[in-house]
Amino acid sequence: MSDAELAEEKHLAHDKSEKSVLESNSTDTSQSSSLVVVLAWTAVGIPLAWGTYKTIVTVGKFFN
Repeated sequence: MSDAELAEEKHLAHDKSEKSVLESNSTDTSQSSSLVVVLAWTAVGIPLAWGTYKTIVTVGKFFN
């Protein structure tokens, strides 16, 4: 393989890797990952809010 052919192959490989990186960072991925983040925080936030509410109600009994 000549130096020119090797350089061309390296250039093609570089272009191919850049293309795959750009495709993996598409907007579809960010939208689905945003949905996953919202669902995860909802799964954490609901029990956390319930626990906070129950704690405030229980503490409120001490001050009545």
